[in-house]
Amino acid sequence: MASGMDGIELVIFDCDGVLVDSEVVSVELDRVILAEHGWELSTEEIVERFLGRSFGAVREALSAHLGEPLPESWEDEQFPRYLEAFDRELRAAGMRVLGFAGGLTPAPWLEEAGAEVFRDMRLLPELVHGRSS
Repeated sequence: MASGMDGIELVIFDCDGVLVDSEVVSVELDRVILAEHGWELSTEEIVERFLGRSFGAVREALSAHLGEPLPESWEDEQFPRYLEAFDRELRAAGMRVLGFAGGLTPAPWLEEAGAEVFRDMRLLPELVHGRSS
């Protein structure tokens, strides 16, 4: 019985960064952004202080370091830089992002992140093969 997956041996759903380590990209951009505000930290210091914490925690720590609060909009202003960095670095490594908009993640979030959004899992074989209907 043909499943539409002929020739495909494996499709991996990496939802938590185990297989694709995007933290490397994030930590480097954290370093750049903090340096732009005069806080020079090494990669190791950023990992120790911020890995696994929210971007809000980074904003709070930077505000404390500067001695004045950053605007609430600061996170929203920085977020596109992370999307651009992830897109540039992960696509340069040959990654192709497919986003299923039938689960918990809203389609606009997937689209904003540059994913090829699909709403029907039956389309996955065609998308994996690089074809779309």
